[in-house]
Amino acid sequence: MALLTTVLAVALSFFNWLFAGGQMPTKLGQYFWHPLGRAESTLKAKEQATTCDALAKLQPKLKTDSESFSLSASSGLALDWRRDFYLYEKDADRELPIASISKLMSALVFLDHNPGWNQVYTIGENDKRDGNKLNFFPGEKVYVRDIFYSALVASDNSAIISLVNASGLSEGEFVDAMNQKAKALGMDKTRFVEPTGLSDLNTSTARDVAKLIQESMKDMDIRRAVLADKYELEIINKPAKAKAQHRVIKNTDQLLHSDDLSVKIIGGKTGYLNKAGYCFAGSFQKDDQKIITVVLGAADQDARFAETQRLLNWIFKNYEWPKATANN
Repeated sequence: MALLTTVLAVALSFFNWLFAGGQMPTKLGQYFWHPLGRAESTLKAKEQATTCDALAKLQPKLKTDSESFSLSASSGLALDWRRDFYLYEKDADRELPIASISKLMSALVFLDHNPGWNQVYTIGENDKRDGNKLNFFPGEKVYVRDIFYSALVASDNSAIISLVNASGLSEGEFVDAMNQKAKALGMDKTRFVEPTGLSDLNTSTARDVAKLIQESMKDMDIRRAVLADKYELEIINKPAKAKAQHRVIKNTDQLLHSDDLSVKIIGGKTGYLNKAGYCFAGSFQKDDQKIITVVLGAADQDARFAETQRLLNWIFKNYEWPKATANN
């Protein structure tokens, strides 16, 4: 009888604990199923480790007889886009002005607020910004599509301001959206204070710029614009006796018409300020390999393209990519 009384007392204590606070399902799980959950977590961890090992085997590797390489620009990198693998780095986390490369972020934010490509916009007096040739003049009526192309093909500072105004946002709201998108993309060392890239305070790193290239080159509208060697703008309301007036703008990217480039260019953006130096960031493809390059702070206009081309040539000469097999 004493034994039975003890057993009943223990059972009663257990059920009092189990039902206390209305948390029976949670406590049952802790009491009975925790070991099973731990075993499942261990199995998942082993599967993830196996997957990581398999992916590591697919990473490109420097050849045994590879040559050394040094970038003369202030900062730069090369990234294997598909594998998220850095092929080359030089001060890739150094914060520097990025000049007109900022326009890629402006383009992304504008596309979030695009009123429509065929929307007609009237160029205002306050749209004008210094830094390059004017392609539109106050009072002219133009399609939003043409403003977008002028902003990216000709790196037109005034066109960027026109896009901001056409978006329905104030310039402050637009810049806030640029910084929010940078944060969402993991560009933790990037800051924008205005949308054109004219300010030295628009700063980033080569690593962050590579993320910007990845995101912007996913968009077909941006790719079409930055790949256009030239573009014909349509002014709807001038001259008075004609239906429209056409102006031709040319791209600032010299690699678009380079005969020496051994890879296909997917897209890119130039930038220049006194403090930023000459910059270029782009995406390229050769066979099955997609490479992003970033060159910040090159010595002159030609150097940013020459450095990019030299970096690409070194990569494809000195790296080898594993071939796909049934196992990988």
